[in-house]
Amino acid sequence: LLDGLSMQILLAELEHGYRYPQQLLPPLPVTFRDYLQQPSLQSPNPDSLAWWQAQLDDIPPAPALPLRCLPQEVET
Repeated sequence: LLDGLSMQILLAELEHGYRYPQQLLPPLPVTFRDYLQQPSLQSPNPDSLAWWQAQLDDIPPAPALPLRCLPQEVET
């Protein structure tokens, strides 16, 4: 899932890789792990958490899609 700006960055980096396969992109200064360890991500704002929990109350159930076979008939 990407927003518009992220999609542009991704496509530019893919194009760079195709045009210049021997030229590596510079390493990122921040890793995904660094992002996840930010203090702001550790403890959600109680008001924000309450708002999202209230949104979940109105989510409709998953659609009843046709199945090829019953789940209990699947062999592993």
